[in-house]
Amino acid sequence: MNHPKIGLGSVQFGLNYGVSNRLGKTTSEVVVTILKEAFKKGVRIIDTAPSYGDSEAALGKSAIREIGFHVITKTPHFKEKVISPRAAELLRSTFLRSLELLRLDSVYGLLVHGVDDLFKSGADTLLSMLHDLRDEGLVDRIGASTYTPSQIDKLINYCSVDIIQVPINVFDQRLLGGGQLQRLNSDSVEIHARSPFLQGVLLSEPEDLPAYFSQFSLHLRNYRKFLRAIGLTPVEAAVGFVRALSEVGVIICGVNSLDQLKEILETDKITLDSTLFEEFALKEPKLIDPTQWKL
Repeated sequence: MNHPKIGLGSVQFGLNYGVSNRLGKTTSEVVVTILKEAFKKGVRIIDTAPSYGDSEAALGKSAIREIGFHVITKTPHFKEKVISPRAAELLRSTFLRSLELLRLDSVYGLLVHGVDDLFKSGADTLLSMLHDLRDEGLVDRIGASTYTPSQIDKLINYCSVDIIQVPINVFDQRLLGGGQLQRLNSDSVEIHARSPFLQGVLLSEPEDLPAYFSQFSLHLRNYRKFLRAIGLTPVEAAVGFVRALSEVGVIICGVNSLDQLKEILETDKITLDSTLFEEFALKEPKLIDPTQWKL
């Protein structure tokens, strides 16, 4: 069985992000330490975006070019209901600004940040611009970041992509039974699993979470009780669950300390069966979809 590799999510490098984040935005000194240790341990993918505060600038200042990472960044979100030719130019100018901030000549991947933008009238211009950037050698692979199984189904039927980001974690197992992972894998699409920790929910005691999550406290308590019974830490369980999915190529894990990185990398010694966690799968969007959280 192939095991996915760890990739670094960098949103904490540019924003105070995550419901369990007690450290705030990662300092520039810690960013450099994390990056050097990650590369030394075999991590090669870094995920960022223009909307992640000053994450791109922080990465650029951290000598990612010299270290040798493969960087994935994203397009801006397009709020208009109909995509105009100007939107394609905005995509290009935003991307060129990303390269400038990252201090790179090209990136490994460029993803449409809001995949629904591709389904709007006039979106062909966005897709054409992505292909142009790839043809110019500024991008190696193009794709999209998705949030729901239905978005993945629409994307597969709309166009071909090289990379796709999908949400997968112990509570959000929608893709395991829907066939999307198998289809993407058979089409040789590189699958990157996002949100393995559900923005920190899976790493937290229920009483430490914002009041919004109290409606799910019983489920959270039962999950923590289960982990104690089988002798796994929350990080081991969260990463191990996704590692068990052979279709996944990369697990994007956000960190904002060296200790967090080391704990995540230690999980490569653990082999789990994803079916061990079937009883904890939820279909309630109010918990598994962070875009619906009311914090």
